[in-house]
Amino acid sequence: MNYILSQFKEIRRNGWRALLRKIGRAIDYLLTFLFFPLILLLLFFIRGIRKWKHIRFGYFVSSRIGHFVADVGISFAEAKKSREYLDFYFIPKPISNMQWYKMTCRNFNVTKIAEAFYRIDKIIFKNSLHRIIPPAERLNSRDKNGVLSSNTDLIPFTKDENIFVKIGLKKGMERR
Repeated sequence: MNYILSQFKEIRRNGWRALLRKIGRAIDYLLTFLFFPLILLLLFFIRGIRKWKHIRFGYFVSSRIGHFVADVGISFAEAKKSREYLDFYFIPKPISNMQWYKMTCRNFNVTKIAEAFYRIDKIIFKNSLHRIIPPAERLNSRDKNGVLSSNTDLIPFTKDENIFVKIGLKKGMERR
């Protein structure tokens, strides 16, 4: 009962934005519940084809820019080092940096449905080989294995992003 009252208090305190966020989250849970049998069937299929293609699901901690950048960088370097996995990620809200979010989505398989697969896999199969433990949990977002120093690839900006930044920097320099 206290939980329900606290939800109403938060809606009263934060208004429509909080209400819409809660409705969106309720829809996410409802869809996960409705598609539970299908996702479970697909998870069994994924477990069955592991000999040929190992599919994994994971997420990036995105609420803090330091964890977000470090986790993506470490995962990027690990993925470049070993190509034996097909990884799908989701990025939970809040997102600390939208530009980094765009760049992450461009370089990784980021999809909302991966969250449902991750959560159901976590419930049904306790120690699954199909879940990626994020670097924030297993390494405290630190490069303890030295994968960043052994990798020379970068997560690049697009041409449009570079032009946008150059124009913004010129405008900033003109104001001085």
